[in-house]
Amino acid sequence: MLNSLISFVEIESPTTDKPSVDRFGRHIAELLSGLGMSIQTNSGKHRGDHIVARWGEQKGKVLILGHLDTVWEPGTLAKMPVRIEGDVARGPGIFDMKGGIIVTLYALRLLREQDCTGDITVLLDSDEEEGSETSRELIEAEAKEAQCAFILEPAGPKNSLKTKRRGTGHYKLTVIGRAAHAGVEPEKGINAITELAHQLLEIQSWNGSGKGISANVGLIQGGTRTNVIPERAEAMVDVRCDTLQDKDWLEEKFKTLASKHAEAKLRIEGGFERPPLERSEKVLALYREAAAIAAEFDYPVTEFWTGGGSDGNFTAALGVPTLDGLGPEGEGAHAETEHILVSSLPRRANLLYHLLRNRTAR
Repeated sequence: MLNSLISFVEIESPTTDKPSVDRFGRHIAELLSGLGMSIQTNSGKHRGDHIVARWGEQKGKVLILGHLDTVWEPGTLAKMPVRIEGDVARGPGIFDMKGGIIVTLYALRLLREQDCTGDITVLLDSDEEEGSETSRELIEAEAKEAQCAFILEPAGPKNSLKTKRRGTGHYKLTVIGRAAHAGVEPEKGINAITELAHQLLEIQSWNGSGKGISANVGLIQGGTRTNVIPERAEAMVDVRCDTLQDKDWLEEKFKTLASKHAEAKLRIEGGFERPPLERSEKVLALYREAAAIAAEFDYPVTEFWTGGGSDGNFTAALGVPTLDGLGPEGEGAHAETEHILVSSLPRRANLLYHLLRNRTAR
């Protein structure tokens, strides 16, 4: 498993470099085809191709989700080569999430060896690290026909599985005022920065409206010179929520923003990229099943909630029971400290194998 994973990491696949992602995708497609899976390639112009591999008739299928892309630009390997230090394996993308692809392949291999292939679909997209903009429709279409979804994102801290993810989004708020000379005729101007300040105070006040709601103004800009009444100002707002109800509430609040100055104009763009993965009873049932399996081979797992998003947010929002974080243990996603624990690879593959076998054994 480790040798295969090293070969994966050494095929760089940043989201923004389509040829590189496609090269890695073709390699994985060949391995999945070698397991007897039919391969469907969904091509795109600006992002890498998405790979869909299938066993069975797809009736009540199990959906396995992962992604081919990483955040690391071409040439990173020259500065961050793969290193093995005892039980720690380091390298760009090894934790997020090429380790999860290895776990998937070996779990599927075990199933094939035991003739328990069943109705399983593996979907590996190429743009998860940038919000799954070109793959979301495909993910949701596959999820609508699934009995459950297993997400091979990395494990959480302390050998945990992820049962809750916050919904995530971004809004851009632009204010258009009117320029004027600040000293000669300021009364003829409409100060866009002043108007924006009123709007941002309103947005920040929403943070006390619900336990799972957050709206953070992280970037603002406006104006041209100190002696000019600013005509334009804008802000970028990061929004997060715990429930679909909170998501709807936030979306409505942005729609109803109104300018304080009668002649100032507001333009609101953006929205939620990912709905929340709620900690529902369906999700907890999968977690409890996984915990019971892991306990049988003395590999206790824990439960983890995270503020970041994954493709599991899309499946869970459709009501599909979703269990996330089935990839290997480790730390440092998107950082130079990125690594996995080598010993977790076969254990995580064994866990996924049993979860799949419970749904495919006849």
